Amino acid sequence: MRPREKNLVKNISSERIAVLLSEAKKTFAENPARAQRYARLAFLIVRKNKVRLTKEQKLSFCRKCFSYWVPGKSASVSFDRKSRRVIYKCGSCGYERGIGYSRKTAPHKD
Repeated sequence: MRPREKNLVKNISSERIAVLLSEAKKTFAENPARAQRYARLAFLIVRKNKVRLTKEQKLSFCRKCFSYWVPGKSASVSFDRKSRRVIYKCGSCGYERGIGYSRKTAPHKD
């Protein structure tokens, strides 16, 4: 496959992933199983076409059981101050994902 064709495939894949995850967000309230199916399809597209996800997309589903994460409903979010991480815990399988963060201070105005 030529580089131009690869770019076209990756662009189409990333658009489809965005559509699937937005549909999962819409349908989660009335049908969580369908939202899980959309998240699984999105991850299959990622794996097949080697597309990179945005940070928001990475945190939208569990990588172990593919359930769609909604903080407070299907996932719990907590802060670990000691290791400076935000920890997402899946409500269905218990998988934990930690994302590091840094504390930035506001610039001083003298």
